[in-house]
Amino acid sequence: MRLPLWKKAALVVALLFSLWILTDDDTSGSKNYHHLAVMTALHRHRPSLRVYRSLLELNLLLWGSVISFYVWSKTIGTKMIGHLLFQPSDEVYKDGFSLLEKSLGRYQRVQTDDDDEFELAPRPESRQAGVPVEGGVEETKDGEDGPLGTDYSGELEMEGDEEGAPAESSLTGPPSVEAAAGLALDSLILVLISLFFFTFSSAEGGTYVDGMAKIDTLKFIALIAAPIFPLLLFVGGFAAAVFPWKKRSEFWKVISLTIGAPFLPVTFRDGFIGDILTSSVRPMQDLAFTTFYFLSGLQGWWSESYSFDAADVPLETNWLLHTMIIPMCTASPLWWRFLQNLRQCYDAKKRWPYLGNALKYFIAAEVAMFGVFNPSRKESFLWLSCFVAATLYQIWWDVFMDWELFVFEKGSVKLRRTRIYQQPWIYWTIFVINFFLRFCWTLSFLPPHYLNRAGVLSDTFEGDLTAILDPTIASAEIIRRTLWGLLRVELEAIKTARKEPHLKGAWVDEQRQLKVKTSSTQSSIHDDDDFEESVNEVRLLGELSIYATIFTGLGMLAAAHRMTF
Repeated sequence: MRLPLWKKAALVVALLFSLWILTDDDTSGSKNYHHLAVMTALHRHRPSLRVYRSLLELNLLLWGSVISFYVWSKTIGTKMIGHLLFQPSDEVYKDGFSLLEKSLGRYQRVQTDDDDEFELAPRPESRQAGVPVEGGVEETKDGEDGPLGTDYSGELEMEGDEEGAPAESSLTGPPSVEAAAGLALDSLILVLISLFFFTFSSAEGGTYVDGMAKIDTLKFIALIAAPIFPLLLFVGGFAAAVFPWKKRSEFWKVISLTIGAPFLPVTFRDGFIGDILTSSVRPMQDLAFTTFYFLSGLQGWWSESYSFDAADVPLETNWLLHTMIIPMCTASPLWWRFLQNLRQCYDAKKRWPYLGNALKYFIAAEVAMFGVFNPSRKESFLWLSCFVAATLYQIWWDVFMDWELFVFEKGSVKLRRTRIYQQPWIYWTIFVINFFLRFCWTLSFLPPHYLNRAGVLSDTFEGDLTAILDPTIASAEIIRRTLWGLLRVELEAIKTARKEPHLKGAWVDEQRQLKVKTSSTQSSIHDDDDFEESVNEVRLLGELSIYATIFTGLGMLAAAHRMTF
C-alpha cells in the first residue's frame, strides 16, 4: 500500500476499534454478558484461530525486525549491518569463500601511530586460503585485486582495477526503517481486514445482527463463508512470499543456505537466521496445521462436503500431522543449527566453541522431542531436571559466548568495556528479560495438543491454560529473540570492526584503546585467535558423524517410545 506510515497506522487503529465494538450477548443466564464477537468466532472455528495466530506471530517477528533496524541504524551503522546480514547469496559463496571478503582481502591494517588506529593498505601479492572464524564470518589473507570504493549510500561499491580482475560488486545495505515498518503495517492491515470479515460472517459471532442466528440459510452461508477468509489470507500470504520470483528469490536463497548445512559453509548471517528459525517453531506448527486444513477443505469441496469445519475434528486427530509433521517442525530448526555448528567445527578444525554451541541445540532438541512424544511425563522429576539444566546452559551461552557480556575484574562482575549501546541499563534489562524468557524458548517446542497411539487428543497443559499459554509463549520467545539479536549483532560488529576498520561505526573500542591487560581482566571480547591446535581432518569428520548419528538416534528413540495410554 502506497500510503504514508501515519495513515497506515490510523487504518490499523480503525480496524482494531471496529473489532472491539463488534460484540454479541450471552443470554443463557439471568444476566446478559457482552463478549467480543471476534473471540467467539475464533473459538468456534479453531483451525481459523491457528491461521490468524500464526500470521500475527509472524507479524510480530516483522516488528521485531523494524525495532532492530532502527536501533542498528542509530548505533552500529547501516554499512556494518549490510556487511553482516545483507550480502547477496551469490556473492557470499563463490568458490567456497565470500566474494566480498576476497575483494577486501587485498587490504591489511597498518598501525599509523601509538593510539592503535589503523588504515587500509594493500597486502603483498601472495594468495592464501580463507580462514573461517567463530560465528561463520570468513576472513581471507588475500584475494582478488580491486580497490575499495569510498562512496556509500546504501551500497559500498568495489570496482575492478586497471588489470580488471574482479567484476564490479557491491555491498548491499539493509532496508530502511520506513520500508520495514511499511511492510509490517501492510501485513497487519491485511490480517485485520480478513479478521473483520471473518468475524462478521461467523454464525455465532454474528448474533449482533438481528435475527441472523435464527435464520438457517444465513447460518449455513456463514458456516461456509467464515473459514474462507482466513484461508484466502493464507493463500495470499503464501503467494506474496513467492511471487514475483525475481524479487523473492534472494530471500529463499538465504533460507536454503541456512538449512543447507552441513553441505555449505556457514556465515554469521546463516547462523543468525538459523537462530531466528528456532524461535519460530510455534508459527511453523500452526502453518503446518493450516496447510493440512486447507488440503482437507479442498478434499471436502471435491466430495461436496462444503463446510470447512467438517475437517476440524478429523484433522485434529490426524496421525500423520501429530506424529510426523508437528515433530518435524519442532526438531528441524534445532537440527539445522546443530549441523551448522558441526560444519563450522569441520571448517575451522577446532572443537571449541562450535561443539559447545552444538551441544546447546542437541540438549534442547532431546528435551523437546521427549516432551513431544511423552507429554504426560512433563511433570516428572527427570524431564523437569533436564529442562532446567538445558535452559540454564542456554542462558550461560547467551551471556558468556553469544554476547561476551561480563568482565571479571578483581573479584567483581562488570559489563565489558567496549559497548556500542551507551546506556548500561539496556544490557542489564536485556540480561534479566532473557533469563526469564529463555524458559519460554524450550516450552515453545511443546505443541499445545498431542495425540497418543489410541487416537485420543489431549491438551499439553491443563484446563484453559493452553488457550492462554500458547500465544503467550510464542510471542514472548519472539520478543526475547529480538532483544538477543541486538546484543549478538553488536558483538559481531565489534569483532568485525577490528578486522575491517573501514566498516566501523562511531562507537569507541575502549578495550583496544585502554590496552586492558589479560592478567587483570578475564572474559573480555575475544578476537577468535586463541583456540586449540588444529585436529586431524579425517578423525574430526568421523567424530562429527558420530554426533549427528547420536542426535538422530535419540530422536528416533523418543518417537519409538511414544507414550501409550
